[in-house]
Amino acid sequence: MTRLRVGYVTTYPPTPCGVAEYTGDLVRSIKNLGDLSVAVFADGLTDHRAGFREVVVESAFFPGRSNYTKLLSEIKKYSPLDIIHVQHEYGLFPPSNNFIKLLESLKKYTNALVITLHTVYHTLKGGELVKHQVSICTVADAVIVHSPIMEYELWAQGVSLSKVHLIPHGTRINRSSVKRETVLERLGVGHLRDKFIFAVIGFIRKDKGLDVLLKAFKKVASMRSNVALLIAGTPQGSEGIKHAKEIHKLARDLGPATERIAEIGRYLTRRELSELIKAADVVVLPYRDEPGVLGVSGMLHTVMGCFKPVICCRTPRLSECTALVPEASVVPDDPDDLAEKMLYAVDNYKEFADFFKHLFELAVRTSWRNVARRHLMLYEKVLHTDAGKD
Repeated sequence: MTRLRVGYVTTYPPTPCGVAEYTGDLVRSIKNLGDLSVAVFADGLTDHRAGFREVVVESAFFPGRSNYTKLLSEIKKYSPLDIIHVQHEYGLFPPSNNFIKLLESLKKYTNALVITLHTVYHTLKGGELVKHQVSICTVADAVIVHSPIMEYELWAQGVSLSKVHLIPHGTRINRSSVKRETVLERLGVGHLRDKFIFAVIGFIRKDKGLDVLLKAFKKVASMRSNVALLIAGTPQGSEGIKHAKEIHKLARDLGPATERIAEIGRYLTRRELSELIKAADVVVLPYRDEPGVLGVSGMLHTVMGCFKPVICCRTPRLSECTALVPEASVVPDDPDDLAEKMLYAVDNYKEFADFFKHLFELAVRTSWRNVARRHLMLYEKVLHTDAGKD
Protein backbone atom coordinates (compact mmCIF):
# COMPACT_ATOMS: atom_id res chain seq x y z
CA MET A 1 0.00 0.00 0.00
CA THR A 2 1.30 3.45 -0.92
CA ARG A 3 2.21 5.62 2.03
CA LEU A 4 -0.33 8.43 2.42
CA ARG A 5 1.21 11.89 2.10
CA VAL A 6 -0.66 14.52 4.11
CA GLY A 7 0.08 18.22 4.50
CA TYR A 8 -1.52 20.37 7.20
CA VAL A 9 -1.86 24.16 6.90
CA THR A 10 -2.29 25.39 10.44
CA THR A 11 -0.87 27.05 13.49
CA TYR A 12 1.15 24.51 15.45
CA PRO A 13 2.69 24.08 18.93
CA PRO A 14 4.33 25.74 20.72
CA THR A 15 2.33 28.68 19.32
CA PRO A 16 -0.25 29.53 22.04
CA CYS A 17 -3.41 28.94 20.03
CA GLY A 18 -6.36 26.57 20.33
CA VAL A 19 -6.11 25.50 16.69
CA ALA A 20 -2.40 24.78 17.21
CA GLU A 21 -3.13 22.52 20.18
CA TYR A 22 -5.92 20.83 18.24
CA THR A 23 -3.68 20.06 15.27
CA GLY A 24 -0.85 18.89 17.49
CA ASP A 25 -3.14 16.31 19.08
CA LEU A 26 -4.56 15.28 15.69
CA VAL A 27 -1.13 14.82 14.10
CA ARG A 28 0.21 12.77 17.01
CA SER A 29 -2.83 10.52 17.00
CA ILE A 30 -3.03 10.08 13.25
CA LYS A 31 0.68 9.21 13.03
CA ASN A 32 0.17 6.53 15.68
CA LEU A 33 -2.65 4.96 13.67
CA GLY A 34 -1.33 4.75 10.14
CA ASP A 35 1.72 4.78 7.90
CA LEU A 36 1.58 8.43 6.90
CA SER A 37 4.11 10.94 5.72
CA VAL A 38 3.10 14.21 7.41
CA ALA A 39 4.27 17.74 6.67
CA VAL A 40 2.95 20.69 8.66
CA PHE A 41 2.99 24.10 6.98
CA ALA A 42 2.83 26.14 10.13
CA ASP A 43 2.72 29.70 11.37
CA GLY A 44 5.89 31.75 11.65
CA LEU A 45 5.18 32.93 15.19
CA THR A 46 7.26 30.40 17.15
CA ASP A 47 10.05 27.88 16.69
CA HIS A 48 8.48 24.52 15.82
CA ARG A 49 11.67 22.47 15.59
CA ALA A 50 10.99 20.66 18.88
CA GLY A 51 7.72 19.22 17.55
CA PHE A 52 6.55 15.66 17.11
CA ARG A 53 9.25 13.39 15.71
CA GLU A 54 8.89 12.06 12.15
CA VAL A 55 6.81 15.11 11.21
CA VAL A 56 8.27 17.80 8.98
CA VAL A 57 7.29 21.29 10.16
CA GLU A 58 7.93 24.37 8.02
CA SER A 59 7.16 27.94 9.04
CA ALA A 60 5.14 29.06 6.05
CA PHE A 61 2.66 31.85 6.85
CA PHE A 62 1.73 34.52 9.37
CA PRO A 63 -1.77 34.41 10.89
CA GLY A 64 -3.93 37.40 10.06
CA ARG A 65 -2.04 38.26 6.88
CA SER A 66 -3.31 37.58 3.38
CA ASN A 67 0.04 37.03 1.69
CA TYR A 68 0.47 33.33 0.94
CA THR A 69 3.48 33.38 -1.39
CA LYS A 70 5.81 31.57 1.01
CA LEU A 71 3.12 29.03 1.92
CA LEU A 72 2.63 28.04 -1.70
CA SER A 73 6.38 27.89 -2.22
CA GLU A 74 6.86 25.52 0.74
CA ILE A 75 3.97 23.29 -0.29
CA LYS A 76 5.27 23.08 -3.84
CA LYS A 77 8.55 21.62 -2.49
CA TYR A 78 6.63 18.70 -0.94
CA SER A 79 4.13 18.12 -3.72
CA PRO A 80 2.43 16.08 -4.87
CA LEU A 81 0.49 15.44 -1.67
CA ASP A 82 -2.42 13.05 -1.36
CA ILE A 83 -4.24 15.34 1.08
CA ILE A 84 -3.83 18.98 1.99
CA HIS A 85 -5.82 19.71 5.13
CA VAL A 86 -6.37 23.35 6.11
CA GLN A 87 -7.31 24.09 9.73
CA HIS A 88 -9.37 27.21 9.15
CA GLU A 89 -10.18 29.94 11.63
CA TYR A 90 -11.15 33.45 10.55
CA GLY A 91 -8.57 35.05 12.82
CA LEU A 92 -5.86 33.02 11.08
CA PHE A 93 -7.09 33.41 7.50
CA PRO A 94 -9.00 36.71 7.09
CA PRO A 95 -11.85 36.68 4.54
CA SER A 96 -10.42 37.82 1.21
CA ASN A 97 -10.19 36.89 -2.44
CA ASN A 98 -6.55 36.04 -1.75
CA PHE A 99 -7.60 33.18 0.52
CA ILE A 100 -9.97 31.72 -2.07
CA LYS A 101 -7.20 32.00 -4.67
CA LEU A 102 -4.87 30.23 -2.22
CA LEU A 103 -7.29 27.31 -1.92
CA GLU A 104 -7.62 27.09 -5.70
CA SER A 105 -3.82 27.09 -6.02
CA LEU A 106 -3.44 24.39 -3.36
CA LYS A 107 -5.46 22.00 -5.51
CA LYS A 108 -2.59 21.98 -8.02
CA TYR A 109 -0.42 20.25 -5.44
CA THR A 110 -2.81 17.66 -3.97
CA ASN A 111 -5.29 14.97 -4.92
CA ALA A 112 -7.85 16.24 -2.38
CA LEU A 113 -8.34 19.43 -0.38
CA VAL A 114 -9.92 19.06 3.07
CA ILE A 115 -10.85 22.06 5.21
CA THR A 116 -11.89 22.06 8.86
CA LEU A 117 -14.04 25.08 9.67
CA HIS A 118 -13.44 25.62 13.38
CA THR A 119 -15.89 28.52 13.21
CA VAL A 120 -18.97 28.73 11.00
CA TYR A 121 -20.61 32.10 10.47
CA HIS A 122 -24.40 32.28 10.61
CA THR A 123 -26.27 34.35 8.04
CA LEU A 124 -26.58 37.00 10.78
CA LYS A 125 -22.94 37.90 10.03
CA GLY A 126 -23.92 39.35 6.65
CA GLY A 127 -23.95 38.52 2.97
CA GLU A 128 -20.27 39.02 2.10
CA LEU A 129 -18.99 36.84 4.94
CA VAL A 130 -21.50 34.11 4.13
CA LYS A 131 -20.60 34.33 0.44
CA HIS A 132 -16.93 33.91 1.37
CA GLN A 133 -17.75 30.91 3.58
CA VAL A 134 -19.73 29.22 0.83
CA SER A 135 -16.84 29.86 -1.58
CA ILE A 136 -14.50 28.03 0.81
CA CYS A 137 -16.85 25.05 0.83
CA THR A 138 -17.20 25.14 -2.96
CA VAL A 139 -13.45 24.88 -3.54
CA ALA A 140 -12.89 22.18 -0.90
CA ASP A 141 -13.39 18.50 -1.65
CA ALA A 142 -14.53 17.92 1.95
CA VAL A 143 -15.43 20.22 4.83
CA ILE A 144 -15.21 19.14 8.48
CA VAL A 145 -17.26 20.77 11.24
CA HIS A 146 -17.56 19.85 14.91
CA SER A 147 -21.27 20.18 15.72
CA PRO A 148 -24.68 19.62 14.11
CA ILE A 149 -25.42 23.34 14.55
CA MET A 150 -22.49 24.17 12.27
CA GLU A 151 -23.39 21.41 9.84
CA TYR A 152 -26.97 22.54 9.32
CA GLU A 153 -26.01 26.21 9.14
CA LEU A 154 -23.84 25.41 6.10
CA TRP A 155 -26.72 23.41 4.65
CA ALA A 156 -29.04 26.40 5.12
CA GLN A 157 -26.54 28.48 3.15
CA GLY A 158 -26.71 26.10 0.21
CA VAL A 159 -23.72 23.84 0.88
CA SER A 160 -24.42 20.20 0.00
CA LEU A 161 -24.39 17.93 3.05
CA SER A 162 -22.61 15.34 0.91
CA LYS A 163 -19.57 17.60 1.19
CA VAL A 164 -19.91 18.40 4.92
CA HIS A 165 -18.62 15.87 7.46
CA LEU A 166 -19.36 16.04 11.17
CA ILE A 167 -16.30 14.96 13.15
CA PRO A 168 -16.39 16.05 16.81
CA HIS A 169 -13.58 17.89 18.51
CA GLY A 170 -11.08 15.42 19.90
CA THR A 171 -10.58 14.79 23.61
CA ARG A 172 -7.29 14.08 25.34
CA ILE A 173 -8.09 11.40 27.92
CA ASN A 174 -6.31 11.86 31.24
CA ARG A 175 -7.15 9.29 33.90
CA SER A 176 -4.08 9.99 36.03
CA SER A 177 -4.47 11.14 39.62
CA VAL A 178 -2.68 14.12 41.13
CA LYS A 179 -1.82 15.22 44.63
CA ARG A 180 -3.90 18.35 44.96
CA GLU A 181 -1.62 20.00 47.51
CA THR A 182 1.47 19.38 45.38
CA VAL A 183 -0.11 20.80 42.22
CA LEU A 184 -1.40 23.91 43.95
CA GLU A 185 1.94 24.55 45.67
CA ARG A 186 3.83 24.16 42.40
CA LEU A 187 1.52 26.66 40.70
CA GLY A 188 1.91 29.16 43.53
CA VAL A 189 -1.62 28.88 44.95
CA GLY A 190 -1.05 26.45 47.79
CA HIS A 191 -3.09 28.58 50.16
CA LEU A 192 -6.24 27.34 48.37
CA ARG A 193 -5.72 23.67 49.25
CA ASP A 194 -8.41 23.60 51.97
CA LYS A 195 -10.97 25.51 49.90
CA PHE A 196 -13.68 24.36 47.50
CA ILE A 197 -12.07 25.61 44.30
CA PHE A 198 -13.97 26.94 41.30
CA ALA A 199 -11.53 27.32 38.40
CA VAL A 200 -11.78 29.18 35.12
CA ILE A 201 -8.94 28.43 32.73
CA GLY A 202 -7.86 29.65 29.30
CA PHE A 203 -7.33 32.81 27.31
CA ILE A 204 -8.76 35.95 28.88
CA ARG A 205 -11.20 37.56 26.48
CA LYS A 206 -14.49 39.39 26.82
CA ASP A 207 -16.44 36.42 25.45
CA LYS A 208 -15.24 34.23 28.33
CA GLY A 209 -17.65 35.93 30.76
CA LEU A 210 -15.22 36.49 33.63
CA ASP A 211 -17.06 39.64 34.66
CA VAL A 212 -20.24 37.60 35.17
CA LEU A 213 -18.32 34.94 37.09
CA LEU A 214 -16.83 37.51 39.47
CA LYS A 215 -20.27 38.92 40.25
CA ALA A 216 -21.58 35.40 40.86
CA PHE A 217 -18.60 34.52 43.05
CA LYS A 218 -19.14 37.60 45.21
CA LYS A 219 -22.59 36.27 46.07
CA VAL A 220 -21.34 32.71 46.63
CA ALA A 221 -18.46 33.89 48.85
CA SER A 222 -20.86 35.93 50.98
CA MET A 223 -22.87 32.77 51.69
CA ARG A 224 -20.15 30.09 51.96
CA SER A 225 -16.84 30.59 53.78
CA ASN A 226 -15.03 27.62 52.26
CA VAL A 227 -15.00 28.65 48.57
CA ALA A 228 -12.27 30.10 46.37
CA LEU A 229 -12.00 31.19 42.75
CA LEU A 230 -8.92 30.46 40.68
CA ILE A 231 -8.43 32.35 37.39
CA ALA A 232 -5.67 30.88 35.24
CA GLY A 233 -4.69 32.18 31.83
CA THR A 234 -3.26 35.01 29.83
CA PRO A 235 -4.92 37.77 27.77
CA GLN A 236 -5.34 37.10 24.06
CA GLY A 237 -4.66 40.02 21.75
CA SER A 238 -4.92 43.74 22.45
CA GLU A 239 -8.62 43.49 23.32
CA GLY A 240 -7.82 40.70 25.76
CA ILE A 241 -5.20 42.84 27.49
CA LYS A 242 -7.71 45.66 27.85
CA HIS A 243 -10.35 43.29 29.19
CA ALA A 244 -7.89 41.69 31.64
CA LYS A 245 -7.30 45.11 33.22
CA GLU A 246 -11.06 45.53 33.62
CA ILE A 247 -11.30 42.10 35.23
CA HIS A 248 -8.46 42.87 37.67
CA LYS A 249 -10.23 46.07 38.72
CA LEU A 250 -13.54 44.27 39.16
CA ALA A 251 -11.85 41.57 41.25
CA ARG A 252 -10.29 44.21 43.53
CA ASP A 253 -13.71 45.79 44.09
CA LEU A 254 -15.43 42.65 45.40
CA GLY A 255 -14.86 43.48 49.05
CA PRO A 256 -14.12 40.49 51.32
CA ALA A 257 -14.49 38.06 48.39
CA THR A 258 -11.34 39.51 46.82
CA GLU A 259 -9.18 37.68 49.36
CA ARG A 260 -10.45 34.34 48.06
CA ILE A 261 -9.57 35.00 44.42
CA ALA A 262 -6.22 33.75 43.10
CA GLU A 263 -4.69 34.27 39.67
CA ILE A 264 -2.12 32.44 37.57
CA GLY A 265 -1.40 34.99 34.87
CA ARG A 266 0.40 32.97 32.24
CA TYR A 267 -0.11 30.42 29.48
CA LEU A 268 -0.15 26.96 31.05
CA THR A 269 1.56 23.93 29.57
CA ARG A 270 -0.68 20.99 28.70
CA ARG A 271 0.52 19.14 31.79
CA GLU A 272 -0.11 22.13 34.06
CA LEU A 273 -3.52 22.63 32.51
CA SER A 274 -4.59 19.02 33.14
CA GLU A 275 -3.18 18.99 36.67
CA LEU A 276 -4.92 22.24 37.56
CA ILE A 277 -8.24 20.95 36.27
CA LYS A 278 -7.86 17.81 38.37
CA ALA A 279 -6.87 19.83 41.45
CA ALA A 280 -9.97 22.04 41.20
CA ASP A 281 -13.40 20.94 42.42
CA VAL A 282 -15.47 22.45 39.60
CA VAL A 283 -14.44 24.19 36.38
CA VAL A 284 -16.66 27.08 35.32
CA LEU A 285 -17.10 28.12 31.68
CA PRO A 286 -19.27 31.27 31.86
CA TYR A 287 -18.99 31.95 28.13
CA ARG A 288 -21.05 34.39 26.13
CA ASP A 289 -21.15 33.76 22.38
CA GLU A 290 -21.35 36.50 19.79
CA PRO A 291 -24.56 36.07 17.78
CA GLY A 292 -23.84 34.48 14.42
CA VAL A 293 -20.55 32.79 15.44
CA LEU A 294 -20.80 29.00 15.76
CA GLY A 295 -18.10 26.70 17.09
CA VAL A 296 -17.23 24.28 19.88
CA SER A 297 -15.04 24.64 22.94
CA GLY A 298 -11.67 22.90 23.09
CA MET A 299 -11.53 23.77 26.79
CA LEU A 300 -14.76 21.87 27.42
CA HIS A 301 -13.19 18.78 25.83
CA THR A 302 -10.06 19.24 27.94
CA VAL A 303 -12.18 19.31 31.10
CA MET A 304 -14.21 16.32 29.90
CA GLY A 305 -11.01 14.39 29.29
CA CYS A 306 -9.98 14.99 32.91
CA PHE A 307 -13.42 13.73 34.08
CA LYS A 308 -14.04 16.89 36.08
CA PRO A 309 -17.48 18.45 36.77
CA VAL A 310 -18.10 21.71 34.91
CA ILE A 311 -20.67 24.48 34.94
CA CYS A 312 -21.41 25.72 31.41
CA CYS A 313 -23.41 28.56 29.94
CA ARG A 314 -26.05 27.69 27.36
CA THR A 315 -24.15 28.81 24.28
CA PRO A 316 -23.49 27.10 20.92
CA ARG A 317 -19.84 26.57 21.89
CA LEU A 318 -20.91 24.53 24.90
CA SER A 319 -23.93 22.81 23.37
CA GLU A 320 -22.51 19.34 24.10
CA CYS A 321 -22.67 20.09 27.83
CA THR A 322 -26.11 21.69 27.57
CA ALA A 323 -27.48 18.66 25.73
CA LEU A 324 -25.97 15.99 27.99
CA VAL A 325 -25.92 17.77 31.38
CA PRO A 326 -28.71 20.35 31.44
CA GLU A 327 -28.48 20.26 35.26
CA ALA A 328 -25.05 21.92 34.98
CA SER A 329 -26.04 24.58 32.44
CA VAL A 330 -26.89 28.20 33.17
CA VAL A 331 -28.15 31.24 31.30
CA PRO A 332 -25.36 33.41 29.82
CA ASP A 333 -24.82 36.84 31.37
CA ASP A 334 -26.89 35.93 34.45
CA PRO A 335 -24.73 36.08 37.61
CA ASP A 336 -27.66 35.08 39.85
CA ASP A 337 -28.32 31.88 37.88
CA LEU A 338 -24.61 31.08 37.90
CA ALA A 339 -24.29 31.74 41.63
CA GLU A 340 -27.23 29.45 42.34
CA LYS A 341 -25.59 26.63 40.35
CA MET A 342 -22.25 27.18 42.11
CA LEU A 343 -23.92 27.01 45.50
CA TYR A 344 -25.67 23.79 44.51
CA ALA A 345 -22.31 22.27 43.51
CA VAL A 346 -20.77 23.22 46.86
CA ASP A 347 -23.65 21.86 48.93
CA ASN A 348 -24.38 18.74 46.86
CA TYR A 349 -21.06 17.84 45.31
CA LYS A 350 -21.51 14.08 45.01
CA GLU A 351 -24.95 14.43 43.45
CA PHE A 352 -23.68 17.21 41.17
CA ALA A 353 -20.73 15.09 40.00
CA ASP A 354 -23.07 12.18 39.24
CA PHE A 355 -24.81 14.28 36.57
CA PHE A 356 -21.78 13.99 34.30
CA LYS A 357 -21.88 10.32 33.38
CA HIS A 358 -23.03 10.95 29.81
CA LEU A 359 -20.58 13.79 29.26
CA PHE A 360 -17.71 11.57 30.38
CA GLU A 361 -18.94 8.84 28.04
CA LEU A 362 -18.75 11.42 25.24
CA ALA A 363 -15.16 12.14 26.27
CA VAL A 364 -14.23 8.50 25.66
CA ARG A 365 -16.11 8.35 22.34
CA THR A 366 -14.31 11.47 21.15
CA SER A 367 -10.83 10.42 22.26
CA TRP A 368 -8.17 11.64 19.86
CA ARG A 369 -7.54 8.09 18.71
CA ASN A 370 -11.19 7.74 17.65
CA VAL A 371 -11.27 11.19 16.06
CA ALA A 372 -8.01 10.53 14.19
CA ARG A 373 -9.46 7.27 12.87
CA ARG A 374 -12.44 9.18 11.47
CA HIS A 375 -10.07 11.60 9.75
CA LEU A 376 -8.25 8.71 8.10
CA MET A 377 -11.54 7.26 6.92
CA LEU A 378 -12.50 10.61 5.41
CA TYR A 379 -9.13 10.94 3.66
CA GLU A 380 -9.62 7.54 2.06
CA LYS A 381 -13.14 8.45 1.05
CA VAL A 382 -12.27 11.68 -0.73
CA LEU A 383 -9.32 10.04 -2.46
CA HIS A 384 -11.22 7.04 -3.79
CA THR A 385 -14.73 8.27 -4.43
CA ASP A 386 -16.43 11.31 -5.86
CA ALA A 387 -18.49 11.80 -2.69
CA GLY A 388 -18.67 15.39 -1.55
CA LYS A 389 -17.57 16.89 -4.87
CA ASP A 390 -19.78 19.19 -6.91
